[in-house]
Amino acid sequence: MTDKSKKQPSTGTWILIHIIFPLLPFLIEGFIRFILFDLSMTLHTFNSATLAASIGLLCLFINQNLLAHNIPLPDEEEQSRIYGTATLFLTFAVISFILFTIIVLLVAIGEKHGDLLQQAQYTFESIVFIFCLLPIATAIKTQRSFKLRAVI
Repeated sequence: MTDKSKKQPSTGTWILIHIIFPLLPFLIEGFIRFILFDLSMTLHTFNSATLAASIGLLCLFINQNLLAHNIPLPDEEEQSRIYGTATLFLTFAVISFILFTIIVLLVAIGEKHGDLLQQAQYTFESIVFIFCLLPIATAIKTQRSFKLRAVI
């Protein structure tokens, strides 16, 4: 092993820090609900609002990791790709936080006025569950494309 490889954490560490940690609130909440709902998995086992907030954090972590990434031999095209990808993750974060806000608003309105907007709530929850796959898949592809490492 070279000295450089000892200083840079592995891909697994990057995935743990930038993907798993931001998703922990969502995963812990889902696990607790799974246990409390007699080990049954339904749409209500996982909270889409928590997922949206977690995905937003995941995207912000990756955005910051990209902006802090140093290219060994600075290349203008590579730097443009990094900034473009960082902007993409910032856009994902904004979308995630907007979805989080909409779902929390719909849940609050539903609690106050009954099931007035329940169909809209289910629609946005479904959007979150589908949308979350895009940032996660893009994050893994980005890590491999730019050979990102965890900054500890």
